[in-house]
Order: sequence, then C-alpha cells, then structure tokens
Amino acid sequence: MWKKIILPVFITATFFAQNRDTVKTYSTNEIVVQSSLVLKPQSLIEVDAKEIELSDAQTIKDIAIILPSVKGQSNSRGESYFYLRNCGNRQLQLMFDGVPTNLPWDGRFDLSLLPTNAVTSVTINKGIPSVIYGANTLGGVINVGTMELRDKSYFDFRSLFGANNFKDVSITTASGNSDYSYVVSGKYYGSDGFDLPSDFSNAENPGETRLNSYSSGLNLFARGTKYYGKNSNVGVSFSYYKGDKGVPPEIGAKKIRYWKYPEISRFSATVNGSHYFSVDGKTFLTYAVNYTNYHSLIDQYTDATYSELDATEDGKDNTLYGRLIFTNIFSETSLLNFSASGFSSKHYENIAENENGELAALPENIYEQRVFSVGAEYQYVKPKYNFTFGASYDGALTPETGNNPDKDPIFDYGLNASFVYAFADNLYARINYGRKTRFPSMREMYSEALGKFKINPDLKAEKVNGGEIGISYDAQMFSVEADLFANYIADGIVRKRLPPEDPHKYMRVNKSEIRNVGIETEIKFNLIKNFDAGVNFAYIDSKGKNDAGEFSDTLEYKPQIIAGLFLSYNIGDAQFVAEGKYIGKEYGLEDYYTELPDYFLLNFRASYFVRFAANYKAELILRVNNVFDELYYTQLGLPEAGRQIRMGCNIYFTR
Repeated sequence: MWKKIILPVFITATFFAQNRDTVKTYSTNEIVVQSSLVLKPQSLIEVDAKEIELSDAQTIKDIAIILPSVKGQSNSRGESYFYLRNCGNRQLQLMFDGVPTNLPWDGRFDLSLLPTNAVTSVTINKGIPSVIYGANTLGGVINVGTMELRDKSYFDFRSLFGANNFKDVSITTASGNSDYSYVVSGKYYGSDGFDLPSDFSNAENPGETRLNSYSSGLNLFARGTKYYGKNSNVGVSFSYYKGDKGVPPEIGAKKIRYWKYPEISRFSATVNGSHYFSVDGKTFLTYAVNYTNYHSLIDQYTDATYSELDATEDGKDNTLYGRLIFTNIFSETSLLNFSASGFSSKHYENIAENENGELAALPENIYEQRVFSVGAEYQYVKPKYNFTFGASYDGALTPETGNNPDKDPIFDYGLNASFVYAFADNLYARINYGRKTRFPSMREMYSEALGKFKINPDLKAEKVNGGEIGISYDAQMFSVEADLFANYIADGIVRKRLPPEDPHKYMRVNKSEIRNVGIETEIKFNLIKNFDAGVNFAYIDSKGKNDAGEFSDTLEYKPQIIAGLFLSYNIGDAQFVAEGKYIGKEYGLEDYYTELPDYFLLNFRASYFVRFAANYKAELILRVNNVFDELYYTQLGLPEAGRQIRMGCNIYFTR
C-alpha cells in the first residue's frame, strides 16, 4: 500500500524517477514513488527530451526562451546563465545528474559547460527549495538529467551549421537492460563570432560581426550504472570540457574588459548509488561523491586591437563534493528524510601584470572554502493532501583567504514547509514557506577581477524568507498553473559604483533588504490534433530598501515582465515550431541605472522526417533564431546576436 503514496524526495541519484517517451528514459530527481494523483509540494518547470531536442540547444541557455519566469543572460565575462524569478545564478543551484555544478570560488555556473546532447530532462524548482538540497540554494534549483536506458539501444548523430563558420556536431549512444545501462556522448561546437542586428551602429564595434565573439568547445560525457536486483545500484560518470573563447567588450563602459580565454577546461568524476535496506523498500540510502577540476586562463589586453597583453589570470579549482540522504517510510502516511551534504574547494590564483612591457608574475594566492548542511524533512501524506516540514543547520568556513585577513566561520539555519490540497484529481492548491542562507563566495569577497573590483572581506551571507500560493488545473486538452510569490532577502549582495577616488571600479556590498514580489501563470493547450501551444506571463516587482526603510531602490537585471510563447504543429512528417520571449522594464548599472530596451525575441524551426526503416530515421532541420533581427541586450553594453539561419540534420537509430 505504501507505494500509492506520493513522495517527492529530493535525491542525488539519477535512477529512481524514470519518465519515458518512445525512445529515452530519464530522471527528474524529484519523484520517488508515484500514483494516479501527484501532489507537487513546489512549483516546477519540467522540460522533457522532446522539447530539448526541438530547441537544437548549443548550450542549456538556449532553452531559456521556452521556460516561464526565466531570463537567459550573457555577462561581461562571456558566461551564460539563468535568472529565475529575478534571482541570479549565484542564488540558484545548477545540478547535473544530482551534483551541483556551481563553481565554489565564484558561486556561479556557466551553462555552456554542460553536454547538451546527453541531456534529456530539465526540472526547475521555483522558489525556496527543500532543505534536502543543502546550502546556497536561495532562489531555486535547476536539475539537469541525462539519458538512462534500461530496455533499448539508441544512437543519434546531430549536426547544425550556419554563418560565420558556425558548427554544432554531436554523437550519442546508449543502451541498457536489467543488469546495466550506459550512455556515451561527444559534442563539438565552434564559431568565428556572431553577426549583430542590422539596426546596430556604434563606432566601438565597427563591422557587422560582434567584436571578439568567437568560441569553440569539446564536450565528452560517459556514465555506466550497474543494477543489483530491483532496487540497489551504483553508477560512475565522467564529463570533460575543453574550449576557448573571446569575450565581447562592454560598449560604453568606463573600464572595458578586453579579455580572451585561450583555455577553459573542466573534468568531473562522480560515483553515486542507492541501497535498499529492506525487502519492502521502506528504508533506503542514496549517495553521491564528486570530484571536479576546473581551469581557466584569462588574457587581458590593453585595447580593442588585442595586440598587447596587460595582464593574465591563471585560475585552478579542485572541489570535492559529497551528499547522502537516508529515507525511512514509517507507514502509508508518513516519511522522514535525513540529509547531509557539503563541499571542500581550493582555488589557486596566479596573476601576472604588465611592467615596462613585460609580464611580471605576482605571488600565488590560495583560497579555500568549506560549506556543509545537515537536515531532516518529514512528510505526512493523505489521498487529498500532504504536509511537509524540514529544517537544516548550515555552515561555511574559509581556512585560506590568500593574502587577506582570516574570516570567521558563518553558521545559519534553513526551513521549509508546504501544504498541498487536492480539490479533485486534476485540481489542487499549495502554499509554501522557506528560509535559506547563501554564503558569499570567495571571489565576491576577495577578487579584484583584474582591476575592475575592490575587495570586500566583510560581506555577510544573504538570508531569504519567502513563500508562494499556487493553484494547478490539468484537463485533457489544456492545463493552467498560477502562482503568487514573495521573497525578502536580508543582506542581499549587490554591486555599487565606487566614488571618483577609485576610478571605474565596483565593489560588492550588502543591501539591507531586497524584495521580489510577483505573479506568474502558464497555460498549455492541445485543442486541435497535432497542434500544441503554450503561453506564460510573469510580473515581478523587485526593489531594494533605501535608507528611509522604503522599498524603492532600483536593482540591476531584474525585469518587471517576463512572457513567453510556444507553438508546435505537425502535418505528416513535417513539423513547425515557434518560440517567443518578451522581456520588459529592466535596468543595468554603469555610472547610474539605465533602462534597457524592451524586446520580443522570436525563433522559428521547420523540420522533416525521412524514414529509412522501422528503426532508422533522419530529421532535416531549418532554424531561424531572432526572426525579426531584433536589437536586444540581456546586459548593458552587450548587444546579442541578430538573425541567425542554421541548417542541419539529426539521424536516429533505436532497437
């Protein structure tokens, strides 16, 4: 009987929750046990394998256009990431097969480092997540899951080509049975840069192509899993990325970064597994252990000719991460999770500066941070409702701080609670509350970013209190989800422009409080055969508290309106897809806050399937990104690509 209970257990392993389409099996890392009535304690965005394939994503950032309440952004360092409900990427946690990918030194993740061809699910927990996820998950958790087959063999070859020598080529193969499964993938992409919209005109970027916008990367991924009986298993996975890129300079900035990355590399190895201690499956343990090595080399030049080196920064990171969750199901109505997670990370920084025409190396600085979280979560489940409550104790220690004074450890606590009630099998409401802490990263406190920032070792941790009220209705031909949410972040970390005595520099400081209040809705339609449609809309009011205690201060890169559109139509073996995103009322900071232009971005995709045999097929693809050649900015001074036309094919084999 206990298997009829809905148990949204937040686990690290990739093998419990298996959703299936006709080809692939993958995990969402969310649902352990299912029945006909699913009461989700949190608001989720779920992207399946088909939607990811239709996006033709070079990086995970490319699916931002179809995600409600999500804005994709590129920053002045050439990194790509998400904003979710106006929480930035340091306030989010990106998990790849159950392991965080945020670089501890910086606190950020870069979506371009993930092997998208092996990805078959993306699940985003909006709002303050369960304590089971550990520390630093202040604004939500993004779970990226890779392919896992148990009863099929699969192979695909994908290619896409476009202007400026753009190429994106990948191969993936996977297979499995009752004893084992494996997936192996490789991907290479490259481009000489991207063309700007025809409306763009600025002397700082002469010509049609964005200055210094080239990039290339090789992504390799492999995972194997061994199954012992019906429940216990152990898996080993490896991922490797190596690439290089230019960083387009910020147009109009007072101090411009003329950066190139001649080398970026990342190696990651993970062992994860699950073990059931009882035959009835009521007691089990899941775990994950990960080692990651990251290396980046930055060349800083004196001007836009990129001919004379001004400085270099060689950074290396070694991170060991571990996580375990022990689950005990007491009865048909109750469950308890115990969790422990944490990491230990060292960052080695070597900087060389130009002195009289020659680079002179400065002494090496070593930074170390250790973050841990221990917690427990109880769930009480009935057919019509469920209740969840969790608590955690979190801490951050900094044993090494380079050539800076020592910093005292920081300790805090986390809470989460939710109540979900089902009015009918397809209509339910939920209310959530959460409290979380995000510890400042070492880079936020101690890095000068090659002269652009002033350090601030006294940064405090961000602390959020917030919640949401939501309702979901799922009918045969359409579904509706709406949420009203609010979060208040004490000591929110923002950057500010320094006075004239520190020319052209910023410093990260704590703002007494930041408020994000909003409403969002998503509607999906399937009213006509072979036609799917979806619209989403979010209105978010994000303000900082001023000295008078009023929420009136402007904040950067927190748009007021985020709206999206998705249309898909099939006729025979042809398919047509349109993706749209509108961003409105957003500000960036240079000397003062400047409003960015509102924009509507529209992508179009047409494809046609050619079937050779029962198990073989090819898909011919035409994709047009930014159909209207819209001039738009996701960050001040950084115009994005204009109209891009790409063509290619996907070849599939299944057995």
